[in-house]
Amino acid sequence: MFFPIGDDNPSERIPWVTYGIIAANGLVFLFANVFGSGSFGVLPLRTAWEYGFRPAHPTLTTYFTSLFLHGNFLHILGNLWFLWIVGDNVEDKMGHLLFLALYLASGVAACGMYQILPADQEVRMLIGASGAIAGVLGCYMIFFPRARIRVFYWVFWFLIGTFYLQARWFLGIWIAMNLFEWLVLSSQYVTGVAYAAHVVVTNPTSSRQKLEVLLQIPRGSMPLARGKRTRSVRVDLQPYR
Repeated sequence: MFFPIGDDNPSERIPWVTYGIIAANGLVFLFANVFGSGSFGVLPLRTAWEYGFRPAHPTLTTYFTSLFLHGNFLHILGNLWFLWIVGDNVEDKMGHLLFLALYLASGVAACGMYQILPADQEVRMLIGASGAIAGVLGCYMIFFPRARIRVFYWVFWFLIGTFYLQARWFLGIWIAMNLFEWLVLSSQYVTGVAYAAHVVVTNPTSSRQKLEVLLQIPRGSMPLARGKRTRSVRVDLQPYR
């Protein structure tokens, strides 16, 4: 496991917009869980369906509301952690208003990209700030290619530590991994991640639907040496009410 835990790149100004975006996402997630009907820590389906971006029925509102919705704790923590690490420097470089414009424009562009992907648009939906944060990550790589990213690694149980990697290499690897997972893995397996733009499987019809889902453990892995790393399960999706 490899995970960024910080950077060696201090900023000069207080990143008020970055703080505001993180707070807004956290408040929306908390509000949806407290007042929603789903299990705590998981975004209620009705909220996701009403405010997520649906390619078959796009609206101007959901281009933006979808950026502040996250499916579960890991989803929101992963996104906001990346924003916490790189957002302050990009905001310091661009200024508050331009940074906000970049963030929103990147998120809207991700929705647009997701809309033109070849798939069944009636059952697809996009939530999460991944697209917006990807735009911020790209600018970080352009503005600070030699900034050092501190990466935590954990290999098996005995290899644990940290090392530094230049931003251009770290983010380049991140982009390459996402492209590979989108172009190769997601076309072969059900991974549950919208690498091109995050997806929630729903049933928008008035009747019950049955699906057979291929599961992979760990997610994104491929069978090796004829090992049984996949299995299929049957799922009943209740009608939308």
